[in-house]
Amino acid sequence: MPQIRIPSPLRQYTEKQSTVSVPAKTVGDALTGLVTQHPDLKRHLYNDEGKLRAFVNVYVNDEDMRYLQKEATLLKEGDTISIVPSIAGGNSCPRVSGNAQETEL
Repeated sequence: MPQIRIPSPLRQYTEKQSTVSVPAKTVGDALTGLVTQHPDLKRHLYNDEGKLRAFVNVYVNDEDMRYLQKEATLLKEGDTISIVPSIAGGNSCPRVSGNAQETEL
């Protein structure tokens, strides 16, 4: 049975579990099984059209599923699926320029 690794920010929706076992033949089946077991995860993984959100990366045994067969990627016993949300942002600290009184936010 494939194991799905849950990133720390999403564990609050899986009863704090770091991995979830889901019987599945494909990545899509596994993700569907995951959100069936933990419905609160759905809005974090999928958009309103039911598509995986652009910032959610899914890896099968450390290979990006986008370079495999995406959600149709076949799984075998012992496979590991990792959900890796992209993180974007910048420095939240003010930066001091040449003039000590001038700061950028």
